[in-house]
Amino acid sequence: MAKDSKTGQAKDTVAKLYFQNPELVADLFNAFTFKGDKRVLPEKLRPFPTEDVAMKLDAEGMETTGMLRRDVSYIAYADDNAMYFLCLEVQSKIDWTMPLRVMCYDSAKYQYQVNLHKVRGRRKLFPVFTLVLNLSKGPWTGPRSLLDMMGGIDE
Repeated sequence: MAKDSKTGQAKDTVAKLYFQNPELVADLFNAFTFKGDKRVLPEKLRPFPTEDVAMKLDAEGMETTGMLRRDVSYIAYADDNAMYFLCLEVQSKIDWTMPLRVMCYDSAKYQYQVNLHKVRGRRKLFPVFTLVLNLSKGPWTGPRSLLDMMGGIDE
């Protein structure tokens, strides 16, 4: 996604470099996901490619493939041979489509696993956790979920 300003690009670049350190990623996920409990261990994290192939529609409505690029992606290993993906999206401005973008990124990561498992015969998927890190000057005022993006729903 193109950034509106050089300042936004600089913030995103610095944040991506900053989170190449697994200790910082573990701290962030432990703070926001587990209320400070040290469940994510930095020594169990390995960088993982940030690109996934996804199906898209072109201008004529025809299916085509395209690349989705996350900002930060790690694979985490647990003691019982389980794995999970920890991903970050760094935002320097509020993007009202963020819940949908995260859903697409996560879906592509699950599809990657399905394709890999077809080759290896495995039938279980590993969970994908994505945090959005807001680097804008103010609080996040955009939607936080798909439900927040919906209109005309009778509660």
